[in-house]
Amino acid sequence: MSTGHVTFLQLAMTWIVPGALAVSSYVHARLRMPITSVVQGLFFVIGTTLAIGQTNMLLSLT
Repeated sequence: MSTGHVTFLQLAMTWIVPGALAVSSYVHARLRMPITSVVQGLFFVIGTTLAIGQTNMLLSLT
């Protein structure tokens, strides 16, 4: 177990994937690719849910 606080790098790595998925979903929607946009949107929701869980896990370690 580590003691101390959660670093910015840990939180940034946790939230980079959902952020990239959000940008990808927006880009595919703007390119009028509806199926790809929906799939990317679903991955965004799943990635955000996992990021929230991982953030809670990291914060509980302190």
